[in-house]
Amino acid sequence: MAVMLHAQYEVADAGRFLEAFDGYDDARRRAGAVSRGLLSPADEPSVMVALIGFGTREEAEAFASDPDRAATLKAAGVTRTTDRILEVVRPVSPVGAA
Repeated sequence: MAVMLHAQYEVADAGRFLEAFDGYDDARRRAGAVSRGLLSPADEPSVMVALIGFGTREEAEAFASDPDRAATLKAAGVTRTTDRILEVVRPVSPVGAA
């Protein structure tokens, strides 16, 4: 079953974080990620929320616990990370789509 890693980051410098996030695509791909997106609350620019899609829970768990990811996030100025693995019950789709 497809899953999404919901990763919430508190960042010291949004620009530095975005550069690191964009530069980590190859590692995500090697870990089995099939999609990714990044959101930020309009009133909290120091918070970033990544949604990273994987084919299996095991791939998402392995990626979330990868020491290289932790080191990359630390170097990017991430001060706190909260990860949750979510099962895709209904994929995101346009409103009214069947």
